[in-house]
Amino acid sequence: KYPMNGLLSFFLSHVVVAVGCFLGILDPTFVWKNMGALLTGAVISTTLVGLWMFVDYGVLWKRHVNDPEFEEDWGLFTWKECIHDFWLGVARNPRCFHKLLPKTGGFDIKRFSNARAGLTTWIFCNWSYMA
Repeated sequence: KYPMNGLLSFFLSHVVVAVGCFLGILDPTFVWKNMGALLTGAVISTTLVGLWMFVDYGVLWKRHVNDPEFEEDWGLFTWKECIHDFWLGVARNPRCFHKLLPKTGGFDIKRFSNARAGLTTWIFCNWSYMA
């Protein structure tokens, strides 16, 4: 069985935004009018999440040895490669909230950050530019 609900989430997000704009709850040009603040917030939040993942799963990798998704090449092993490891990631699919989401094996941080938020927001930006 396919464990992800990306397509349903994609369409549901767009229906909610379209209905909100139709009812006057949301401004269709919000993204266009606030692009500077949104980009600043995106850069700050992605930098903070990247630093957190680098420190937690890279520098302090030994804390995650007993995690079900742990792989032997996780972690920062030499400081000479720290820039490489920061940009490419020290863990393939780091997960958190294992006990809250036992069926899925936890919340996959990288997959959510790369696909869900980015791709859906990209379409919202395009809609706002067209409005």
